[in-house]
Amino acid sequence: MPPALRSDQIESDGPLLLVHGGAWDIPDDVLDAHREGLRKALDAGRGPLQNEAPALAIATDTVTALEAHAAFNAGYGAMLNQDGAAELDAGVMVGATLDYGAVMATRRLAHPVRVA
Repeated sequence: MPPALRSDQIESDGPLLLVHGGAWDIPDDVLDAHREGLRKALDAGRGPLQNEAPALAIATDTVTALEAHAAFNAGYGAMLNQDGAAELDAGVMVGATLDYGAVMATRRLAHPVRVA
């Protein structure tokens, strides 16, 4: 099985946290950085998940880790616009209540998901 598909989480009972860092053909020279970023995101969400935190907190902690890692097109690693600035969007929703929050085109937030 390819390393990208192996996970001790898949074999466990109970809740499952899945994270993806985008859908593209990642070049070999940055593949390790992407895997490291995904591991950090999983680690960020694993503690709250094991402590039975609300799903919104788990998702927010996980996405915050993705935003903090330069390998992903989010937060720190976001693509720049034509003016050379990162404009960031984020949105969250609680499925059970349909409560939602969003922020768009922000240039000054390191972690827009925390504001959403």
